[in-house]
Amino acid sequence: MFRVRLCFAAKALSSPALAGVLRELNAASVAETALTFAAARGLDVPSDRDHALAAALKAAFDGFMLTWAADPSFQISEAGRLLELTVRHALESEAP
Repeated sequence: MFRVRLCFAAKALSSPALAGVLRELNAASVAETALTFAAARGLDVPSDRDHALAAALKAAFDGFMLTWAADPSFQISEAGRLLELTVRHALESEAP
């Protein structure tokens, strides 16, 4: 499924209409993740930091998947573990 998404993203580089759709899909994904971060703290509205962390997480995940698709020897499990530790640290270090 991710390969299909990568092909769509590649096509969006040369198609303004598809680029707009991709931006909307990415924004929705980031917004949902930011809302999840806020909800974990008992809040209904995500902070700017929640949105920034969600965007960084999505970009990192997309990069990991692209690398893994191009190079199956990429140590995606270890990369994922390190990303998880980083996100946990960012979430735990945020002042309430």
